[in-house]
Amino acid sequence: MAETYWIDQLPGSEGFIQLLKSVDTDEYFLKPVIGADASGTLRFTADANGLKTAMKHMKKHLKHSAMMLQPFLPSVSDAGELSVIYVGEQLSHAVIKKPKAGDYRVQDTFGGVDFPYQLSTDEQSVAERCMAFLWQRFGSLCYARLDFLRDFSGQWVLNEVELIEPSLFFRHKPHSADVFAETVLKQA
Repeated sequence: MAETYWIDQLPGSEGFIQLLKSVDTDEYFLKPVIGADASGTLRFTADANGLKTAMKHMKKHLKHSAMMLQPFLPSVSDAGELSVIYVGEQLSHAVIKKPKAGDYRVQDTFGGVDFPYQLSTDEQSVAERCMAFLWQRFGSLCYARLDFLRDFSGQWVLNEVELIEPSLFFRHKPHSADVFAETVLKQA
């Protein structure tokens, strides 16, 4: 799992600086716990301007949602983000999302593109372990989307779990929309 710190109230400047020192990186990423389409995200450095921007950003967004602080993983720019979609308790499909040149946002709203992706045995095993945890914690789920980025050593790490997600990339496996509808009806 990507190193993640949860922020539910605006920290003081010194407390925030200390938190940043505990994250082993030079560049950071803030995102709302509840959000969509990269809204409310911020990529920043710990210089004076970056700290000021991050504090202002948190002050604005913490009114609506807790925030997550993670190291910015630059692999998103070239390797992209891997999304693994489960419907019910079955792996449905996976996609790689890549940003347009010079950006980190993988969403098509910002020029990102996505492609079908075939998981390796090891990647599927990691996804299955993540889902096993979710099923144990929350019971049966109608669907889930696991988002992974490559860390500094090149390993896929879970950076988000989407349980309220409108983008499940059905266009890459059209029959999955039918399976999704059947799953929803069974759980209704």
